Amino acid sequence: MTVQLDELQLKALIAMRGMPEKERSYVEIANRLDIKPHKLRRSMEPLIEEGVYFMTASGRPSFTDEGQKLIDKLIKYKKRVRDFLLYKGMEKEAAEAHADRMVLFAESDFYDKIIDQPNKVSIMKSKFNSGAEFTGAELTEIVKNFKFEPMFELLKYDQSRFQEYSMANRGFYKPCTVIIKNGKGTVIFKRKSMSAQIPSDHTDIMGYANSFQYFDGNEFVEADRKDDTFSIPLDKFHFYTIGENDDTKILKGVIYLRFNCATFDHSKKKTCYLY
Repeated sequence: MTVQLDELQLKALIAMRGMPEKERSYVEIANRLDIKPHKLRRSMEPLIEEGVYFMTASGRPSFTDEGQKLIDKLIKYKKRVRDFLLYKGMEKEAAEAHADRMVLFAESDFYDKIIDQPNKVSIMKSKFNSGAEFTGAELTEIVKNFKFEPMFELLKYDQSRFQEYSMANRGFYKPCTVIIKNGKGTVIFKRKSMSAQIPSDHTDIMGYANSFQYFDGNEFVEADRKDDTFSIPLDKFHFYTIGENDDTKILKGVIYLRFNCATFDHSKKKTCYLY
């Protein structure tokens, strides 16, 4: 079924879908949308001719089979759009409003091509309660095939200087890339040059990472390198969740790293946090 809905019709049909059939009426739907019943009726009645719904013998609107399939599809698409906008940082109320408008005009492949990421992120978040701890290997079991780009920070591993950034934090492009495919997860970092000033004579020097090691649980091992990228296995990360609500919950991944640079010495242990 192909029907061109306007924004009010979409909101009305979504409200109608969420009500028990015995409670459906133009007045009740209008109350939920905070509009006048006669305005709602005038907007919705053309959809009877379109075959979206019909009026029962008791005078209540009821979906046709095709109409119910249509609204269920649009509700699913709207949720994808809303989750995508929330994922990009939009406020919840604004995301709801924009999702109503976007779902009316976007082509169907739009949802499959660019809305996939936040839904899989939501799946990851929903699988673990707040405070839950899990490994990267468990993460790859939940999301089989996925690519996303989390932010990360490199901090000095020094309890007396907790949360102090390592100089190496400036030596990689952000975000990094996480690829999960065929049960295997990989985290890819791309290096860039970084600069520092020697305190004694204020000389500026440049450097870049030429060795990248990660802690595999027993020892530090070299990351796989290709040109300017370093790859490490996702299953060596330790993850935990922060927050109660899936919309605001954060997944945080931690791993210990060591670097050697062409000019600088960063061979001391660093802590990498993925967000």
